[in-house]
This record gives sequence, structure tokens and C-alpha cells, in this order.
Amino acid sequence: PEGLLPTFTLALAMGSKRMARRNVLVTSLSAVESLGAVQVICTDKTGTLTEGRMRVTSILTGSEHWSVGNGTMGEETHLVLEQLAAVERYSEHPIAAAVTGSAEDAGISKFAASVEAFEYRPGFGVGADLQGKRVLAGSAAWMAAQGISGNPRFDDEAARLDALGIGYLRFAVAGEERALIALDDNL
Repeated sequence: PEGLLPTFTLALAMGSKRMARRNVLVTSLSAVESLGAVQVICTDKTGTLTEGRMRVTSILTGSEHWSVGNGTMGEETHLVLEQLAAVERYSEHPIAAAVTGSAEDAGISKFAASVEAFEYRPGFGVGADLQGKRVLAGSAAWMAAQGISGNPRFDDEAARLDALGIGYLRFAVAGEERALIALDDNL
């Protein structure tokens, strides 16, 4: 019995060390101790643990690249977010909530008027007529199906985001791809 306490402490320390080698952040030994009683761990389809609340993390336009924590949005980025939020406000998808929430955080309290002919295609994206122009947001497949050809600037960024496992959507106005919006969920 006298050797039980040091053995137990050593086992916790060794478990913490092994987890640290696998990039697991250990904030308390009591958390490691509790893991022994865990029977099920639920993750999303990528195997990560997240808050379940997406947010816009960056917007790449033809001439600007804004990201959270990197200063204020330029005029072009602000317009993209305003137009995108105007269309996404009609969707109930989590991406729509992320976009409209980010627009509100950026001080865009009223979205552009005149949204007509809203269309939502599950797994692809959304579209609407906004101030007389067709606005589309969604996957590359959605853009291609609508006759929108890719932009090399956005294609390169999309490949980088794919490699990092970060989600994104493409944004087009009047038949021209205008932006790539990165979305992520906090761990």
C-alpha cells in the first residue's frame, strides 16, 4: 500500500508525457485521471473536437486579403461580406450563421436590400438576385454548374486551405468569381 501513491502519480505523469508527444494539451492531472472512466469520445467527421460554431476567418478578394486579427477590412472585402451576408441571411445553414455573425461583428448591421429569387442547393451553395445581379456562394462544383470559371488566385488559396483542413466557400457576382471566404470552427 505504501508504494501505491507514488506508482499512481508516476502513471499519471507518464500518461501526460505520452499525450504531450501526440500534441495533446494536458492542463491538469485530474483530467488525465478522469480519462480512465471515459468509454466514448464523440468527434465530428474530421475527428476533431470543436465548439460547433463556425466563423469567417479570412476573405481573399481580387486585391485584398483580410483575416481575423489582421487589422480592418478594406472596402472590397467589406462589400463582399455585405453582399454575401445579404444572401446568406435567407439560409438556415451553419455557414450562413457564420457569415451573418461575422458581418455583424464587422459593423454591417443592415444588409443590402433587394434580395430576390433566393435558391438553396444542399451540399452546393446558395444563389439570389441582389440589386439586379446574380450572386452565388458555395462550392467549386456549384460555381461550375452555374457557369462560373475558377480564378487562379482563388484556386491556389483553396488548395492551401484544403491541405490545412479548413473549409471555405467561393463567392461570385454577375458571373465573375470575386472572393474566397475561409471558415473554421474553434477547438
